[in-house]
Amino acid sequence: LSGDDETVLTNVVGALAECAKLGHNREAIRISGGIQPLVLLLNLNNQALLENVARVLGECAHQAECMSEMENFDAVRLLWSLLKNPSAKVQANAAWALVPCIQNATNAGELVRSFVGGLE
Repeated sequence: LSGDDETVLTNVVGALAECAKLGHNREAIRISGGIQPLVLLLNLNNQALLENVARVLGECAHQAECMSEMENFDAVRLLWSLLKNPSAKVQANAAWALVPCIQNATNAGELVRSFVGGLE
């Protein structure tokens, strides 16, 4: 996930999003150290890439161990910030990704309260 070609990266992350629909693949992504590089991709501007990154992180958030790592790397805040992205698809995928993030967060109530002000 460290390549420079964003088209290839977009397609690889899209494939990971499909693979992450299965629990053992989410675990493989986590064990191989894939959560942090995925979270770092949330800082890029490529709309198609952001759509796919939100999808894969949303799938990973269904698993507690993945969610714990995502919290450590500030993924929820970065996904929340995508709700202000000009692309409706990025916004939609970020919103769908936030659902399992909030459901599986260790401090869901505090998490939501801290971010609601950011949308105003």
